[in-house]
Amino acid sequence: MIRSAVAGNEVLQPTISRQVYFAILGVVLIFILASIDYRYWLALSRPIHLVMLGFLLTLTGFGQTAFGAQRWFQVGVLFLQPTEFAKLVAIIVLARYFDATQDQPRDLRWVFGAVFRAAWIIGLILLQPNLSNVMVLSVILAVLLWVNGIRVKHVAIAVVIGA
Repeated sequence: MIRSAVAGNEVLQPTISRQVYFAILGVVLIFILASIDYRYWLALSRPIHLVMLGFLLTLTGFGQTAFGAQRWFQVGVLFLQPTEFAKLVAIIVLARYFDATQDQPRDLRWVFGAVFRAAWIIGLILLQPNLSNVMVLSVILAVLLWVNGIRVKHVAIAVVIGA
């Protein structure tokens, strides 16, 4: 598939092997990280959250600009985009919150607790500005709220406020 995408373009030919190496590395990392018990990730949710917030804060001052947004860190020959990791961190942080509040009523305080935890990450990504990832994180928040039992009344309030 990669070869067909760069067919006839001599400039992109050297990147084929690089893409294959990173794809293989990605698959290996998926299996390694998936083999770790999820309770371990939940136990580390606060430190992971703080580290991610630090990366996103640092990104606003020291990140590489691409496509009108300051969203990349250059580490050697690699360009890392912390917002991709922020999506996973948001899921972990929200999962931890929903686990801790599973016996609490699904009132506005519960909703605001989830929104507050996601708002830090979403707000820092919005400063880049990286609207596509903000939308993805907003959908992640909405889906997790829905799966965890948000009341339809609260959804209606959000729709009225947003309109």
